[in-house]
Amino acid sequence: NTGYNNNKRTKYNTAIRLMRILRDILINVKPVTTKGDLAMAVNRLCIDSRIVTAGSAFIAVRGTVSDGHSFIDKAITQGAKVIVCESLPKEIKEGIAYVQVIGSPTAAGLIADAFYEFPSKQLKVVGITGTNGKTTTKELIHAVLSKKYKTKATTGNLNNHIGVPLTILSITKDTDIAI
Repeated sequence: NTGYNNNKRTKYNTAIRLMRILRDILINVKPVTTKGDLAMAVNRLCIDSRIVTAGSAFIAVRGTVSDGHSFIDKAITQGAKVIVCESLPKEIKEGIAYVQVIGSPTAAGLIADAFYEFPSKQLKVVGITGTNGKTTTKELIHAVLSKKYKTKATTGNLNNHIGVPLTILSITKDTDIAI
Protein backbone atom coordinates (compact mmCIF):
# COMPACT_ATOMS: atom_id res chain seq x y z
CA ASN A 1 0.00 0.00 0.00
CA THR A 2 1.45 3.36 -0.94
CA GLY A 3 0.68 6.71 0.59
CA TYR A 4 2.14 10.14 1.13
CA ASN A 5 3.72 11.68 4.15
CA ASN A 6 1.41 14.65 4.58
CA ASN A 7 4.13 16.90 6.01
CA LYS A 8 6.88 16.30 3.47
CA ARG A 9 4.77 15.07 0.50
CA THR A 10 7.21 12.22 -0.11
CA LYS A 11 6.15 8.74 -1.04
CA TYR A 12 6.46 5.97 1.54
CA ASN A 13 5.36 2.37 1.82
CA THR A 14 3.01 1.15 4.50
CA ALA A 15 2.61 -2.49 5.41
CA ILE A 16 -0.58 -2.93 7.37
CA ARG A 17 -1.39 -6.60 7.65
CA LEU A 18 -4.97 -7.37 8.52
CA MET A 19 -6.55 -10.79 8.48
CA ARG A 20 -10.24 -11.19 7.75
CA ILE A 21 -12.48 -14.14 6.96
CA LEU A 22 -14.02 -14.02 3.47
CA ARG A 23 -17.56 -14.71 4.71
CA ASP A 24 -17.28 -11.71 7.06
CA ILE A 25 -16.09 -9.24 4.42
CA LEU A 26 -18.90 -10.30 2.06
CA ILE A 27 -21.53 -9.21 4.60
CA ASN A 28 -22.96 -6.43 2.38
CA VAL A 29 -22.27 -8.10 -1.00
CA LYS A 30 -24.95 -10.09 -2.77
CA PRO A 31 -22.98 -12.68 -4.78
CA VAL A 32 -24.47 -14.24 -7.89
CA THR A 33 -22.69 -17.44 -6.85
CA THR A 34 -19.77 -18.60 -4.75
CA LYS A 35 -17.40 -21.53 -5.12
CA GLY A 36 -14.89 -22.68 -2.57
CA ASP A 37 -14.30 -22.07 1.11
CA LEU A 38 -15.97 -18.91 2.43
CA ALA A 39 -14.03 -19.39 5.69
CA MET A 40 -10.84 -18.55 3.75
CA ALA A 41 -8.59 -15.97 5.42
CA VAL A 42 -7.85 -12.80 3.44
CA ASN A 43 -4.99 -10.46 4.33
CA ARG A 44 -5.08 -7.97 1.45
CA LEU A 45 -7.45 -6.59 -1.19
CA CYS A 46 -6.15 -5.91 -4.70
CA ILE A 47 -7.60 -4.79 -8.02
CA ASP A 48 -4.12 -4.74 -9.60
CA SER A 49 -2.70 -8.23 -10.21
CA ARG A 50 0.84 -6.85 -10.09
CA ILE A 51 0.61 -6.24 -6.35
CA VAL A 52 -1.10 -9.49 -5.33
CA THR A 53 0.69 -11.39 -2.57
CA ALA A 54 -0.01 -14.64 -0.73
CA GLY A 55 -3.43 -14.53 0.92
CA SER A 56 -4.80 -11.66 -1.18
CA ALA A 57 -8.31 -11.28 -2.53
CA PHE A 58 -8.10 -10.19 -6.17
CA ILE A 59 -11.07 -8.20 -7.43
CA ALA A 60 -11.25 -8.37 -11.23
CA VAL A 61 -12.51 -5.02 -12.53
CA ARG A 62 -13.32 -4.32 -16.17
CA GLY A 63 -11.60 -1.10 -17.22
CA THR A 64 -11.67 0.91 -20.42
CA VAL A 65 -8.22 -0.33 -21.47
CA SER A 66 -7.82 -3.71 -19.76
CA ASP A 67 -10.05 -6.25 -18.11
CA GLY A 68 -9.03 -7.58 -14.70
CA HIS A 69 -10.62 -10.90 -15.63
CA SER A 70 -7.68 -11.43 -18.00
CA PHE A 71 -5.34 -11.38 -14.99
CA ILE A 72 -7.11 -13.89 -12.73
CA ASP A 73 -4.60 -16.68 -13.48
CA LYS A 74 -1.69 -14.32 -12.82
CA ALA A 75 -3.24 -13.25 -9.51
CA ILE A 76 -3.65 -16.89 -8.44
CA THR A 77 -0.06 -17.67 -9.44
CA GLN A 78 1.09 -14.76 -7.26
CA GLY A 79 -0.83 -16.09 -4.24
CA ALA A 80 -4.43 -14.82 -4.43
CA LYS A 81 -6.70 -17.18 -2.49
CA VAL A 82 -9.93 -15.33 -3.31
CA ILE A 83 -11.17 -14.12 -6.69
CA VAL A 84 -14.05 -11.67 -6.93
CA CYS A 85 -15.28 -11.41 -10.52
CA GLU A 86 -18.25 -10.66 -12.73
CA SER A 87 -17.78 -13.83 -14.79
CA LEU A 88 -16.24 -17.02 -13.46
CA PRO A 89 -13.18 -18.36 -15.27
CA LYS A 90 -13.59 -21.55 -17.29
CA GLU A 91 -11.24 -23.41 -14.96
CA ILE A 92 -12.13 -23.34 -11.26
CA LYS A 93 -8.95 -24.10 -9.33
CA GLU A 94 -8.80 -26.16 -6.14
CA GLY A 95 -8.05 -24.19 -2.98
CA ILE A 96 -9.31 -20.89 -4.43
CA ALA A 97 -12.57 -19.24 -3.36
CA TYR A 98 -14.52 -17.56 -6.16
CA VAL A 99 -17.20 -14.92 -5.64
CA GLN A 100 -19.20 -13.94 -8.70
CA VAL A 101 -20.83 -10.51 -8.45
CA ILE A 102 -22.87 -8.31 -10.75
CA GLY A 103 -20.52 -5.29 -10.49
CA SER A 104 -16.90 -5.63 -9.38
CA PRO A 105 -16.32 -1.90 -8.67
CA THR A 106 -19.34 -1.77 -6.35
CA ALA A 107 -18.32 -5.04 -4.70
CA ALA A 108 -14.77 -3.69 -4.22
CA GLY A 109 -16.10 -0.77 -2.20
CA LEU A 110 -18.41 -2.93 -0.08
CA ILE A 111 -15.70 -5.54 0.55
CA ALA A 112 -13.13 -2.87 1.45
CA ASP A 113 -15.60 -1.27 3.84
CA ALA A 114 -16.05 -4.56 5.72
CA PHE A 115 -12.35 -5.51 5.46
CA TYR A 116 -11.31 -2.28 7.19
CA GLU A 117 -14.13 -2.58 9.76
CA PHE A 118 -16.43 0.07 8.30
CA PRO A 119 -14.16 3.10 8.66
CA SER A 120 -16.80 5.40 7.19
CA LYS A 121 -18.75 5.13 10.44
CA GLN A 122 -16.08 7.33 12.06
CA LEU A 123 -14.65 8.84 8.88
CA LYS A 124 -15.43 12.33 7.68
CA VAL A 125 -16.06 12.37 3.93
CA VAL A 126 -15.82 15.36 1.60
CA GLY A 127 -17.67 14.98 -1.70
CA ILE A 128 -17.25 17.38 -4.59
CA THR A 129 -19.72 17.69 -7.46
CA GLY A 130 -20.12 19.92 -10.46
CA THR A 131 -19.20 20.27 -14.10
CA ASN A 132 -15.80 21.94 -13.89
CA GLY A 133 -13.01 22.27 -11.32
CA LYS A 134 -13.63 19.14 -9.25
CA THR A 135 -10.03 17.86 -9.44
CA THR A 136 -8.52 21.25 -8.60
CA THR A 137 -10.97 21.74 -5.73
CA LYS A 138 -10.20 18.23 -4.43
CA GLU A 139 -6.44 18.91 -4.54
CA LEU A 140 -6.83 22.25 -2.72
CA ILE A 141 -9.03 20.74 -0.02
CA HIS A 142 -6.62 17.81 0.35
CA ALA A 143 -3.61 20.15 0.64
CA VAL A 144 -5.27 22.21 3.37
CA LEU A 145 -6.79 19.37 5.41
CA SER A 146 -3.67 17.17 5.22
CA LYS A 147 -1.79 19.79 7.25
CA LYS A 148 -3.78 18.77 10.33
CA TYR A 149 -5.48 15.45 9.50
CA LYS A 150 -4.60 12.06 8.02
CA THR A 151 -6.35 12.27 4.64
CA LYS A 152 -6.93 10.10 1.58
CA ALA A 153 -7.99 11.44 -1.79
CA THR A 154 -8.39 10.02 -5.26
CA THR A 155 -5.22 10.15 -7.33
CA GLY A 156 -5.23 12.77 -10.09
CA ASN A 157 -8.57 12.85 -11.86
CA LEU A 158 -9.55 9.25 -11.14
CA ASN A 159 -12.84 10.41 -9.64
CA ASN A 160 -14.77 7.59 -11.30
CA HIS A 161 -15.98 4.02 -10.79
CA ILE A 162 -12.34 2.81 -10.82
CA GLY A 163 -10.56 5.56 -8.88
CA VAL A 164 -13.05 5.81 -6.04
CA PRO A 165 -12.86 2.07 -5.14
CA LEU A 166 -9.05 2.35 -5.35
CA THR A 167 -9.17 5.19 -2.86
CA ILE A 168 -11.56 3.28 -0.62
CA LEU A 169 -9.18 0.31 -0.71
CA SER A 170 -6.40 2.58 0.58
CA ILE A 171 -8.34 3.94 3.57
CA THR A 172 -7.08 2.62 6.90
CA LYS A 173 -8.30 2.98 10.47
CA ASP A 174 -6.02 5.95 11.05
CA THR A 175 -7.51 7.95 8.13
CA ASP A 176 -9.46 10.95 9.44
CA ILE A 177 -10.89 12.40 6.22
CA ALA A 178 -11.60 10.96 2.77
CA ILE A 179 -11.86 13.39 -0.13
